[in-house]
Amino acid sequence: MENYVPPEVGADFFLLYRDNYSFLEGWICLDDKLESLRHLFHEEIEFAWGSEYSDMNNYRIYHIDVEDKNYLKEINDQHYYQEVRGKDRIFLVILHKHIEYRYIENIPLVFEWFQKHFPTI
Repeated sequence: MENYVPPEVGADFFLLYRDNYSFLEGWICLDDKLESLRHLFHEEIEFAWGSEYSDMNNYRIYHIDVEDKNYLKEINDQHYYQEVRGKDRIFLVILHKHIEYRYIENIPLVFEWFQKHFPTI
């Protein structure tokens, strides 16, 4: 067991700024800790858009459950984050807190991105 390396867990992600136009998308390796994930997104935002946009208190992290493809479920604690990490296919959506919609059909860029990556909806 001392040489055991757990398998890498990754997710497709889509990050949308409050203007509903500026976004980042890609794939990210999911660390064990939710705070580490928040830090990774902070760094991505800061690199892409600058430090004035990178305050993670302005963003919420959601998971799209492929069984309930239409609704975003917020990842706000370590327990649920670990459940999400156990999924076969993981889709994360990071929204600026001013975006209040929770159904992906109401957020056109997120809906298009999800259809492109998981076209069975």
